[in-house]
Amino acid sequence: MQKFFRSLWCSFILLVLAVGCTKDSDDVIKELSYRKEHLKSYHAQGELSLYTGKHPLVYMVEVKYKPPCFCRVLLKNKTEDITQILLRNKERSYLIAPQLGKCFAFEKDWSAKPGQLYLYQEIIASVINDHNANIIHNKDGGYKVTIQPNFYNPHKEGYMVIYFNKDLYPKLIEVFEKQGYDQLLLSRMKFNNFKNDVQCHENDFKLCEEKSNG
Repeated sequence: MQKFFRSLWCSFILLVLAVGCTKDSDDVIKELSYRKEHLKSYHAQGELSLYTGKHPLVYMVEVKYKPPCFCRVLLKNKTEDITQILLRNKERSYLIAPQLGKCFAFEKDWSAKPGQLYLYQEIIASVINDHNANIIHNKDGGYKVTIQPNFYNPHKEGYMVIYFNKDLYPKLIEVFEKQGYDQLLLSRMKFNNFKNDVQCHENDFKLCEEKSNG
């Protein structure tokens, strides 16, 4: 009997510790808000799938970010030999097509616009700006956040589901459109690797290097 109560007490302690380590919805929003204001350099890799036609378009994605605004996004199509690079440095923003040897001036604030599923800062902003965000703590210690994407067609009903790990770094993002009783998947961003507070240099965002590497 004594052994039984000892085991029961240990289970209770573990349960209390587990509950104490989780964040409620307000804590999640506070932590994400803090990170948005104190965002550090990061490096992310993953796979972006767009379900807009008969066959999904799948891109390998690599992101480098250095505050306050340096950003480099490499998008490579998995089935076709097509690579695009979105680059923002202190001068301006560029869209680079290495295979064509072309570089085009791009919207300077593109990295600050909603809908960039591969940019951590925009994922954070989407959650913070949705005051009706539904935040659920998962069994694996991470968090599932459901929001109304502010870049979505206002004439259609849709939602975005974001899966964070226990440290509130992104694992998976899915955007859905409601069509009657059906849920149509529009896009999915799966993060295979995310490293925060990494060392980045301004040279990583120089246009001349992008041309030479292309």
